[in-house]
Amino acid sequence: MGNSNSTWPFCGEPLMKDGSIYNTSTIPNVSVCFQHTILVFVPCFFYWLLFSALLMQAKRSRNANRFLPLPISWLFGLKLIIAAILFFDSIFLFTRYFADNSDDLPTPGVNIVYPLILAITCVLLIFGHIVCKQAGVVSSGIIFNTWLLLAFCGLPELYEWIQKSTDEQESTSNGRNIGFYIWWFGCLIEAFLFCFADKRSNKEVPNAELDSSFLNRLTIQWFTRLPLIGAKKDLEIQDLFELNEGNTANYLENQWDHYWIPTMKKYSEKRKAMLAEAVVTKMNGKESNHDKQTTTNKLEPPSVVYNLFKMFKYELITSFGIKICSDILQFANPYLLNLLLNYVSDPDAHLWQGIAFGLLMFGASQLRSFLINYYFYIMFRIGVKLQSAMTAAVYRKTLKLSNIARKDKTVGEIVNLMAIDIERFQLIASQIQQYWSTLGIAALPGVFITALFIPYTILTSHFMRRWMVQQMKLKDERTKICNEVLNGIKVVKLYAWEIPMMTLIEKIRKQELFCIFKASLVRMTVDVFNWSTPFLVALCAFATYTLTDTEHHKLTPQIAFVALTLFNQLRSPMTMIGMLINLTVETVVSNRRLKEFFVAEEMDQQAIERTPETSGKNDLINSDKADFSWDVSHDSPEASTAIPNLKDITMQVSNGSLVAVVGRVGSGKSSLLSA
Repeated sequence: MGNSNSTWPFCGEPLMKDGSIYNTSTIPNVSVCFQHTILVFVPCFFYWLLFSALLMQAKRSRNANRFLPLPISWLFGLKLIIAAILFFDSIFLFTRYFADNSDDLPTPGVNIVYPLILAITCVLLIFGHIVCKQAGVVSSGIIFNTWLLLAFCGLPELYEWIQKSTDEQESTSNGRNIGFYIWWFGCLIEAFLFCFADKRSNKEVPNAELDSSFLNRLTIQWFTRLPLIGAKKDLEIQDLFELNEGNTANYLENQWDHYWIPTMKKYSEKRKAMLAEAVVTKMNGKESNHDKQTTTNKLEPPSVVYNLFKMFKYELITSFGIKICSDILQFANPYLLNLLLNYVSDPDAHLWQGIAFGLLMFGASQLRSFLINYYFYIMFRIGVKLQSAMTAAVYRKTLKLSNIARKDKTVGEIVNLMAIDIERFQLIASQIQQYWSTLGIAALPGVFITALFIPYTILTSHFMRRWMVQQMKLKDERTKICNEVLNGIKVVKLYAWEIPMMTLIEKIRKQELFCIFKASLVRMTVDVFNWSTPFLVALCAFATYTLTDTEHHKLTPQIAFVALTLFNQLRSPMTMIGMLINLTVETVVSNRRLKEFFVAEEMDQQAIERTPETSGKNDLINSDKADFSWDVSHDSPEASTAIPNLKDITMQVSNGSLVAVVGRVGSGKSSLLSA
C-alpha cells in the first residue's frame, strides 16, 4: 500500500479514492474499503480501549456502596433489545460473506472482519450496560459516545446505499443494504435512548446531578431548574439541591486520610530511625555541627501534591483527555478557514464544498465550547473538593498538635493556612492543564521571543517566591498580634495601650504591603510582556516572511487571515502565563507551609491514661521528686539533656479534690499541667 490509490488486498480496492472525485458538483462517496475499515475500526476500538475504564468506574461505584443496583425498567430493556438486534444483524452481515463466495468469486477479507468486529462490540456494549446497572451507574459517557460514533461513522455508507437504491442499473446487494439500514437506524436509536438516564428504585433523589444522563451533565441541563426558580422568587433552603456524598467534607477527609496516613507512618518510621541514629552518634561523641544539621534537614516531608493527585487522579485524567480534544479542535478553525478562503477565491468550486466547510467550522466551534466548559466544570469542582478536604485535614491536625507544636504554630498561622494557603491550591487546580496547552502548536512562533525573556522570568520567580514567604510570615505575625489584642482587649483598654498596639500592627502591615507592592510591580512587567507577545510574534513572522523572498512571498489576505487567526490563539495562553507564574509561586510557598504543618509533632495518645472513678481515698496523681519540662520532645535527640522547668516535685492529688496552681509567669505552671 505504497500510496492511497493503490489496491489494498484486504479490501480489493484502494483505501482512498482519487482526489478528482471531489471536484464534482454532487457530494462524492468515500470508498467501500474506507467505510468498512476506518469508519468501523475508529468507534469500535474507541470502546475497546475505554472498556477497562468503564469497568473500573463501575467497580469504584460498587465498592463505595453509594448506590443500589438499578431496577429493570422499560428503558433499560429497550436498550438491551435493540443492542441484541444489532448483534444478530452483524451476524447476518457476516453470513453474507459466504453467500458472496458461493459464486466462486474472490471476496475481500474485510467483508468477514468488519461484521465480526461489530458483533464483538455489540456484546461488549451489552455487557458494559449490565455492569453499569449492577453498579448503580445511571448513565455512561463511554457507551453513549460509542453509539454516537457508530451512527456518525455510518453516514457515508448510508448515503451510498441511498444513491444505489435510486440507480436502476445497480446490481443486487444480496441483502447487505437491508442489513445496514437496520444497523444504522439501530445505532441512531441507541444514541437517542442513551440521552436519557436509567431510573433508580428510590423516588427521592438528594441531587438531580446523580440521576442525570451523560449528555445532561455535559450541558449542565440538570441545573436549569434552579435558575428558573430563582427568576420567579428568592431561593430558599428547600429549593437547593443537597450536597452529593462525594463532595461532603466528611467523605473527602476520609479519602485524604486513606492516602495520607500510610505516607505519614512511613515518614515517622524514617524520622525515628534517623533520630535514634543521631542519639547513638551523639552518645559516641562523633556528631559535628554539620552532621546535626544534615540529620534535621535531609528528611523531606511527604508530598501534599502527590497525595492530592492520588485522591483526584481519575478526574484529572478525564479532564486531561477532554483538554487534549479541545485543544486539537482549537486548531481546526484556522485550517478550515484556509479551505474556505480557497473556496471563495476559486470560481469553479462547488456549492456543497462551501456548505461543508461552513458546517465543519460551526461544528468544531460548538464541540470545543462544550468540551472546554465541561473541562472547567470538572477542574473547578476538583478545586472545591480539594479545599474542603485540606481545610478539614488542617482543622483535625490542629486538635492533635502537641504543646511544643502549638508553641511554634500560632493561631494566626493556622488561620492563614486554611484561609490563604488552601485557597491557592483551589485556584491553581482549574488552571493546571494550561501549562501544556501554553506549549502547544500555537505557541511555537513565540518560542524564540519567549526564550529571550527566560532569564528575566526565572529571576522574577525567585524574587516573587522570596517576597511571598516574607509576606506570609508578616501576615502570620500580624494575625497573631490581632488575636492577642482582641483576647486581651480589657487589659489594653485598662493601660491605654491602644495607640502603641495600633502602631505595631500598622508597622507590620506596611511591611506586608511593601512585599505585595514589589511582587505586583514585577508581575505587571511580566503581564505587559505576555500581552504584547502575540503582536510581536505576528510582526516578526510577517516581516520575516516578506523580507526573505520579496518576489514570491506576497502577503495576501488569505495568508494574513489564517496567520492572524493562529496568532490570536496565542493571546489566551500567553496572557495566562503571568497568572500561572504567580499562582505557581504562591502554591509552592503554600505547599511548603502545609507540609511543615502536617508533619508537626502530635500528642502522644499512649501517654493519655483514662482511669475509672474510684473512691476519694486513692490518689489519682502521685509524683515523688519528679522533674517537669515544657520544651522536651519525645522525638528529639536532645531530650536527655533538656533542662527541666521544675525539679523535685512531690505531690498527691486525690479524686474529687480541688487543686490550684499559682505562680508567676514562666515559673512552670503549664509544664506541670502538660505533664
